[in-house]
Amino acid sequence: MRIEVLGPVRIRSDAGEYLDVPERKVRALLAALTVSAGETVAADVLVDRVWGTAAPTNGRRVLQAKLSQLRWGVSLWSCQAGDSMGCW
Repeated sequence: MRIEVLGPVRIRSDAGEYLDVPERKVRALLAALTVSAGETVAADVLVDRVWGTAAPTNGRRVLQAKLSQLRWGVSLWSCQAGDSMGCW
């Protein structure tokens, strides 16, 4: 699996298939996580990276929802692509 951030933010399987990440904030979250790959990132830092000065008042809760959307999409896509590691 590869995460592409130059140009459109998207995930590509080793077989060359792309995961459609339709929501802008979920794509921004994916990019924010990719920047710190392999590191622990505090929720407040992610909220700042994704929303900046326009962060919602319930930023942590909204962040959790976006993380859930990202996890669900990646898991479903991984299963469909034949990668059993992502299957539930």
